[in-house]
Amino acid sequence: MKKIIVLLMACLSSGMSLANHWTPEGANYSGVMSVYSVIQINDIEQYSDQLEVGAFCGDECRGSAIAGEFYLTHRYLAILTIYGETGHQLTFKLYDHNTGQEYEPASQETITFIEDGYGNPIEPYILNFNGASSGTTQTITLSQGWNWFSTYIEADDLLEQLEEALGENGISIESKDDGMTEFDGEEWFGDLDDVGITNEQMYLIQTSTACTIQLHGTPANAASHPITINPGWNWIGYPCAQEMNIADAFAGFEAEEGDQLESKAGYTEFDGEDWFGEIETLTPGQGFLYYSNSAVPKTLIFQMSRKQ
Repeated sequence: MKKIIVLLMACLSSGMSLANHWTPEGANYSGVMSVYSVIQINDIEQYSDQLEVGAFCGDECRGSAIAGEFYLTHRYLAILTIYGETGHQLTFKLYDHNTGQEYEPASQETITFIEDGYGNPIEPYILNFNGASSGTTQTITLSQGWNWFSTYIEADDLLEQLEEALGENGISIESKDDGMTEFDGEEWFGDLDDVGITNEQMYLIQTSTACTIQLHGTPANAASHPITINPGWNWIGYPCAQEMNIADAFAGFEAEEGDQLESKAGYTEFDGEDWFGEIETLTPGQGFLYYSNSAVPKTLIFQMSRKQ
């Protein structure tokens, strides 16, 4: 069994340099079993090498594993080695190394320790976690002047949070198609107040001084936020909580030769095969300009199954 696991680990691309959040206690137990698992949050399968699964018997950690991409299926597996004895009841927790957030299981279901274990690389065991029970916080540093902003936080009051966080440091918040809101020294007003902020769009924020803001809510799932790319220039957001290599992020999008992506940090262009230029990585909190050479609208969904 150990030889099989070693071979499988060689087929995984994962955050192996990450230090585990949980340390398993195995010295007191003679039994070992394996669980080959995929991770879901609110029934949506996750594609990230920043997620760690911990197996627990009561409050004692019996196993821990960080997910990695299994190249034969292009799904992300967390392969747990779990210590215990036959009949022990196990529960699971999830930790996100990007946000520092812990997730509880979506149900109170337990599994029983058996030597044969659960799942296999082709038909893994599904571990589903509840992403709604606790929130997360995105911290963004804004420079004085104009900032290209987007957020991966989902909340009904994002604009209100943003206006409050900016306070007297804010001058205006502008969108491409939905208007703007301005601070008059006492309060915010404008037609953007009637629309709010979405995760799919970029916004221009003008500040009077550099400041740091925080937004609170739940992490967005990129698959739930398709972005319409129209011919010409588009203001697009980045609804992802982790950095990604630009080629990986656009892996599922049919870019046209001559398509361009711009941020305040630089510029990159698609030559028909690869992206080249100053931008190599997409970073949470940034907004982007995307120029499409296509004659028709397209849909962009950032591909979280690929990561730098």
